[in-house]
Amino acid sequence: MEKDIEGLIEYFERNLAELLRELQLDPNDEFLKGKIAGIKQALITCRMYNRPENGNPIDVIID
Repeated sequence: MEKDIEGLIEYFERNLAELLRELQLDPNDEFLKGKIAGIKQALITCRMYNRPENGNPIDVIID
């Protein structure tokens, strides 16, 4: 499972870098800003799930 989370983190990081490059071309694109915010939140969640503090894992439910 840890490999799956690592792969997901890498995917989100690549996606984020690509979207940030697109945003440089059109800094007023609110749709891109929303996608970037969502991917940043997904990265935070994945990292929390992958590296829990104090050895206590968290449960993540995605609707």
